[in-house]
Amino acid sequence: MIQSLNLTPAQQSQVDALIKTYRDNTVKISDAFSKTDFDKQKFIEIATNKRENMIKSRANMIDDIYKILNDEQKLQLKVLMDIKMNKMHNMMSKGNNVDKCSYGRG
Repeated sequence: MIQSLNLTPAQQSQVDALIKTYRDNTVKISDAFSKTDFDKQKFIEIATNKRENMIKSRANMIDDIYKILNDEQKLQLKVLMDIKMNKMHNMMSKGNNVDKCSYGRG
């Protein structure tokens, strides 16, 4: 969605740097492995906290990107996010109707 905001070159550079920083700092399951060892406790900790950490990291990244945008771009981003959420909602609603279908029986 960020690509649709017509960022200036300076903004694009800042956003790219932020995304790279967040990706580099993401805790990965593979962090529990070394060349010769496996840290079972670390693996359990990473796997257990993965969803929560991902949500927090994504929120922080969005907040940092939002600070780079001008007011018009912020509005565009909101509209794009609303469109995406509506599409997802519609797809999920249609998917729920499949459960109620007889699949040709009766």
